[in-house]
Amino acid sequence: MLMVRIQGVIRFTSPFHISAPGEARYDFNSNNFVYGAKQGTTCTTVRKDRIATRARLEEGQKPVTEIPNIPPDTLRGILRRKAAYRVIDAVLAKGQEVDLDTYHVLMCGAANGYPEGKSASVSEIKTAAANVYMGLFGGGPSIMPSCLRVDTAYPICPVTCEMELIPELFRSSRVDDNRLTQVQMFRRVDDLRGNIPANAKVIKDLDRVLDEWIVMTAPDDPDDETTAAIRGVQGWSSRETVIPGTPFAMSYEVETYDEAQIGLFLMALVDMLNAQKLGGKGSLGHGRFVVEDMLINDGNGNAKLLCEGATPYALNLENKMVASYVASAQEALAAIEADELVKICKPTTDPSERAAKKKLEKREKVERAAARGRQTAAGS
Repeated sequence: MLMVRIQGVIRFTSPFHISAPGEARYDFNSNNFVYGAKQGTTCTTVRKDRIATRARLEEGQKPVTEIPNIPPDTLRGILRRKAAYRVIDAVLAKGQEVDLDTYHVLMCGAANGYPEGKSASVSEIKTAAANVYMGLFGGGPSIMPSCLRVDTAYPICPVTCEMELIPELFRSSRVDDNRLTQVQMFRRVDDLRGNIPANAKVIKDLDRVLDEWIVMTAPDDPDDETTAAIRGVQGWSSRETVIPGTPFAMSYEVETYDEAQIGLFLMALVDMLNAQKLGGKGSLGHGRFVVEDMLINDGNGNAKLLCEGATPYALNLENKMVASYVASAQEALAAIEADELVKICKPTTDPSERAAKKKLEKREKVERAAARGRQTAAGS
């Protein structure tokens, strides 16, 4: 069994944002988030983890600190797609095609929203495990196991270093503050409010349409210019982002019998690093970063994974271990067949039938509960 660990540090060179669920508003007067209130502007917050600390309350420190992070499912999803691109290129190079279900499994791990609901046979598990892609990422209708582990990426800052969430060899990249986010306000302007641009003449029946638009978009309160008060396209919003310059530590593990699966992971990783886009709002330049360090360890000590100073980033093929893994992956990709992938990824039952079955089971459950309620009422 081979077990390879890849660890590294990236430092963001532009704002970084991964949205957190829920609604929040930000009050720029107090510089605080407000919840369940109307003051402030609508704000999309970033994903955070609550980190327990060894803080002493008598010194005014907080026992829990909220820290932004890069969720492992985000990183894993990007890596899966980068590896899928490699597999699809290999299939296309042979003039072959796959069906829609297989494409979805390759790109996101699932053919549809209804897993088979049954365990795969030993033979099916062995077939998937031997495949360079499916053995690495798993998934599919029967949810095959994966040999890849992806850890949450945390910023290298006082609280994460204190609580030993960051490997010691990367703590020298630490920034000396736990406050690593900022909130920026954005205003979307209605070009038909105020001075009317000359190109508005392109609007059919401009005078009538404009009169109706001005009435319709007038605020309920003339002194209130918040988004809630003004209809139409004009509005205010804000977004929380991780500040540029923040370093994050990453960690991955691949445990497998197949060198090719390690090689495919390394190829997907360097593709992700070169894509220069983590998180959302990439169209605004968010999510750019530089790699400060990236190490590989197969149990015989850390070695540099990337070539020094290479642009774009490139795997260090002068390292015999890395070169061997990549060569095995390239050989496996060259041998891959579309029919093999379809066989692994194809659902054995129609998803519409499974959806109908689930609805029927739910309806029967409700009916049984209603019958028990009537029996209870009759006996009382």
